[in-house]
Order: sequence, then C-alpha cells, then structure tokens
Amino acid sequence: MSIRIHQRSELRNDLRVGKLLPVYFLYGEEVYLRDIAIRTISEKALAGTDLKDFNSVSLSLNETGFDEVLSFAQQLPFGGGLRVVIATDCSAAAIKSAFADDDAAERAVMGYLTNPAPDTVLIISSNEFDKRLRLSKMFAENSFVVEFPKLAKPEAEKWLESKFRELETSIEAYLVHRIVDLTGEDARALQNEAVKLATYSFPEKVVSKESVDLLVRHKKILSNFDLTDHLIAGRKKEALATARKILEDGAEPLMLLGLLSYNFRQLCAAKELTAEGADRRDIISTLRLRGGLDRFFEAVRRTDRGVFENAILRIAEVDKAIKTSVGSPSLQLEMLVCELAMGKSETAFVGRA
Repeated sequence: MSIRIHQRSELRNDLRVGKLLPVYFLYGEEVYLRDIAIRTISEKALAGTDLKDFNSVSLSLNETGFDEVLSFAQQLPFGGGLRVVIATDCSAAAIKSAFADDDAAERAVMGYLTNPAPDTVLIISSNEFDKRLRLSKMFAENSFVVEFPKLAKPEAEKWLESKFRELETSIEAYLVHRIVDLTGEDARALQNEAVKLATYSFPEKVVSKESVDLLVRHKKILSNFDLTDHLIAGRKKEALATARKILEDGAEPLMLLGLLSYNFRQLCAAKELTAEGADRRDIISTLRLRGGLDRFFEAVRRTDRGVFENAILRIAEVDKAIKTSVGSPSLQLEMLVCELAMGKSETAFVGRA
C-alpha cells in the first residue's frame, strides 16, 4: 500500500471551510509554516470555547512518551467543545526509543489512531517522516499527513509577495526577487524582512531599492558553511568555485572574509571545548550554534587546532590588506582561498598589487 502524503494546499482548503480531522501528522523542513498550520488548526478547534488554556496542551516527545500524549488526548475537554493535544519532536529516533521492545505501547497508539477520541484534535509535529517505520505507516493510514518541504525559490517569492499584500505595502517584483536572493527561502526569515521593510516604508508603504539595500543583510551567505568546509578538506577547485559564486551573488569581499573569520573562530573554539571534555550538546549551547551541524563537528574532529588558528591569522592579514587598498580585493581573496585550501601559511602575496 502506498503512503498518502497531503499537500499544504489541501490542509489550507479544509481549514477554510471549517473541516477538522481527529489526527494530523505535520512534518518537513519548513518549520515556520508548519508552526502556523499547528496554530491555525488549534484556533479552529478551540474557537467555540472560552477555556482555551485548559483545553490545549503541548508535549515534547524528547521529554515524554506516547503514553502521556494519549492520556491527555483521551481526557474530556473542559466546558464542552474540543480539546487540542500537540506532540512535538516526533523524530525517527524518538519513535524508535518509544517503541523499542514495547508492543503494548505500539498497540496503544494503533488503538487510538483507529478509534480516536471524538472531542480531541491530536497534532503530531516532526522534522521528518520515515516511511519505513511501522508507526509512520499507521499514521499514514489513519491520520492526515501533511508535508512542509523547504520552499522552492519561485514559491518563496510568491509567498513573500503575499506577505507584503497582507501588510498593505507595495513592492516591485525585482525587489521581491532580490530579497529572496539575499535572505534565502526560509519563510520565517522572509516574514521578518517583510515586516521590517513595511515598517520602514511607513507612511508611504512603498518598498524602495534603497531600503532593501540598507536593511536586508545577506543572510544566505552568512549562514553558508560550504566554503569553509572545502577549505578545511583541501578541495581548492570547489573552494574557488564557491567563493566566486558567493561574490557573483552580490557579497563584498570583506563580507566574505567576515564569514570565513566567524566560521574558523567557531571551529577553533569548538576544538578547544572538545579538548576540555565538553560534549556536543554543551558546545552547541556555549557557542549558540544553529542549523545542520554534522559537517561542522566532523571538521572539528578531523582538523588540528593549528589549522584553524593559522586560517584566522591569514584572514585578518588579508582583511587589513584590503582595507588599506593593497591589491585587488577579489584577487586577494582568491589567493587566500587557494592558500588555505592547500594548508599553507605563506604571507608573501599580501603586499602584491
């Protein structure tokens, strides 16, 4: 039996006409839109009660099990109406942990899915949906499974345009394209930029090119770890291609140097913390790391601290050379990329024209 995965538009259409189902499984990389969907479902379900706080509960499966989730789901709502139970962090690891050698727990979930509480809307939220797991198949067969994938660029632009319309602010299409280029396709980041630009454009409520250039930072570049990863691995060709692509996308050489300096300093700090016995969770908390970190920690593991320290020193020297107008900034940057990718520490090229 093939697993049926629904689109966001199907959920949106159901909610517009007031259709609610007893169990939802929402998953995908686009966390912001997934959170909006959870909030919308909850608001629709609780619209008929004045006791919303008493009839809504959110539980993390990192901290509790499905047994507690089902216990809340089977409770009667206060004052009539519906009850909403939200279970977050439903990862494959959490599922495997919850049902390892526990047939009774699996039977309990299956029993609930086939006969859900009539007065409860149960929402399961996850970054992933592993179709190989038996529980995933249970949810697919007995709940409304909706995927929230990362937005493609055209979809992100269309979504951003809709945000500006909601904010009653006018913006030209080429500026929408520019904002997505700079910010990336993450809906939360785009929402923040829309609100910021709409506020700045008041009272005219027309977004200008000048305001975009002033207020929208190149977040897509600043969060990029690809170049640093290529440098550490000694992939000179890939490192050069990545650096050139970032520059072609509109980043200034000094901005790119800032990105490299930040990444290498974080790597160096993580290496030092590792040597002191800190585990991955402690390092993430101390350095306030975000995003996919597997490559980051692999770089920390496989690289000597001296490599990071040398890179930081060389980046500072090139930064100074560019700021004092010694040579072409782009050429200086490309030569630095080649040097770091080859693991060399020569400084001779800094003074060249």
